[in-house]
Amino acid sequence: MADKGFAIQDLLDPSLKMPPKRDSNRQEVSIEEMLQAAREEIERLQQELVRKNNLSQFGLARFMYDDEMIRFSTGFSSVNVLKSLIDLIKLSAEKMRTWSQVQHDRAKKHGERIVHNELFVNMKKQSLALQDQFFMWLCKVKLGLFDQDLSVRFNVSISTVSRTIVTWSNFLYFTFGCLPRWPCRAQIKNTMPIVFKENFSNARLIIDCTEIKVQTPSSLVLHSEFYSSYKSATTLKGLVGITPSGAVSFIWKLYTKSISDREIVKRCGILGLLEDGDGVVADKGFTIADLL
Repeated sequence: MADKGFAIQDLLDPSLKMPPKRDSNRQEVSIEEMLQAAREEIERLQQELVRKNNLSQFGLARFMYDDEMIRFSTGFSSVNVLKSLIDLIKLSAEKMRTWSQVQHDRAKKHGERIVHNELFVNMKKQSLALQDQFFMWLCKVKLGLFDQDLSVRFNVSISTVSRTIVTWSNFLYFTFGCLPRWPCRAQIKNTMPIVFKENFSNARLIIDCTEIKVQTPSSLVLHSEFYSSYKSATTLKGLVGITPSGAVSFIWKLYTKSISDREIVKRCGILGLLEDGDGVVADKGFTIADLL
């Protein structure tokens, strides 16, 4: 009987060619290359997603490459200057006690019942990154935005905005409040604008009293003391001094509206800082010529 054995090639169409044998080592390399390419693509997509999220949210990351917006929103001359300050205060800011923590500790100290509401829950867990908290504070003081406006921009509650502003105001005051702001006469001369050099060459300081709106007191007596007919609101008044170049060089504590500008000048200690020959530029309402 004839041998019926046959090879697999006998079953194939003669017109078809068998694929070449693959090098197993080469196949492994190709798979590894594909995996590496996939990893790189995933990383690229993740970075793109982060970038789009940053652009969709109102925060510092959104403007990190826009010097013009940084100047508008914060008053800093560039992104790099702002980043340098953030790097300077970061370690201290990470350890600062929030307003909520202070209130919590005060309540415990006085044996008060602690209400476990939004104020005290997850005090250490901040919904905003430190740099965005600082950015929020800068937008508040530079642009004068309302808390409700900031809550929408940063996608947080109004109470979170309020606590953040209070926390950072205290932190920055205790961090930088000790730095001397009063420049020497030589610094004033070196930075004095031409118009001052030509007309007020001895000017050391420009002063004015400003009023800041505050919450209306519940007491009728305090309301009358705080009420300003000029602002048609309850306010506190303080004295601010700037150099001829515009740098803030003197700030004093706030008083109720009932105190006069002259009395603030006498109390604030600014007269002791002035030297013989220093000129002070002020509104005609400041009757202080005899004090200088």
